[in-house]
Amino acid sequence: PYVKKGEGRSLLRYEVPEAGTDIRTAAEADNSYRQPWVLGAGCAWRLGAAWIVAAEAAWFGWSAYEVEYFDEPLVRAFRNVVRAGAGAEYLAQAEVFGRPAGIPFRVGFAIDPQPTSPRSTYAAVTLGTGLRYPALSLDISGSLGREYGSGDRLKAGKIILTLRYIFGEGPS
Repeated sequence: PYVKKGEGRSLLRYEVPEAGTDIRTAAEADNSYRQPWVLGAGCAWRLGAAWIVAAEAAWFGWSAYEVEYFDEPLVRAFRNVVRAGAGAEYLAQAEVFGRPAGIPFRVGFAIDPQPTSPRSTYAAVTLGTGLRYPALSLDISGSLGREYGSGDRLKAGKIILTLRYIFGEGPS
């Protein structure tokens, strides 16, 4: 856990130009946000030369989260949660631009319970692919999910693009 700190400034102004009234009340405060413990673990299994399956879980100690905003503690009735996910990757071999390359195909599933009340959980399906050379790789992935429990059935999605270069691996 750690504590994020920041300065807060506020200005309350009451102005009546016709009466010549201009009242200003300024305030400053040191705000703090106590972040929770996070503990996670994961594992992966290689099933032959082309297949990998993996899983991970992370515990978030949200019940210890605290906020102090303008010298006032803000009550946050959060609960601890465990986020989990699992997936598989198939690495196809191909020749791209005249060089041997790997093309990963990934699929996964994630469960992300929210620490708030009412209880709600996001469930998401993840997909990804890319192009992999010995020293250089490019990956694109995304997730599509929905929230269950609050009654709002919110939607969530994201796209991630990753470019990786490993120094010392030689030309790719």
